[in-house]
Amino acid sequence: MWHRKAGIERHFEALARIDALRKELSKLELDAGIPSGRDYLYPSVVDAETRARLIKTAGEIENLVYEDARAETLEARRTLDKAQKVGRYWHLWTAVEGVVLVIVGYKLYDLPGSIAGAVAAFFLGRGTEEAYRRHRRTAIVAALDDLKTRTERFEDLTAKRNP
Repeated sequence: MWHRKAGIERHFEALARIDALRKELSKLELDAGIPSGRDYLYPSVVDAETRARLIKTAGEIENLVYEDARAETLEARRTLDKAQKVGRYWHLWTAVEGVVLVIVGYKLYDLPGSIAGAVAAFFLGRGTEEAYRRHRRTAIVAALDDLKTRTERFEDLTAKRNP
């Protein structure tokens, strides 16, 4: 859980840094007389210091966006791994429930009670098993969708970065 919290905090820190850099870049573009988002015009800026700051700031934004997307993809992979492990030990809880039901049945009605407890434990165990399977399936499907979305975004950024 702390991985997820740290990932969310890191993501918001990166977004805040990207936002600050974009504001700085907009101000630099305005000062240089370049329309916003026209990075191909940066080399035509006469002032060398302004040109260098424009190029450096745009590069920092690109790097931060790329690193954030990479970190999100890794976080999505960790989430998928965790989802695949959900409900791995359900049978231990079901075994404890079964033992308790058999003991209670025996204490109340001797042998017929223990048999009834075993039957009840069987059906309770099947219900628990199905609930864990359903939960695990749902978690895996959600994690796979998230991983697919984040991986596509990361691959798009990688393709733009390395044409």
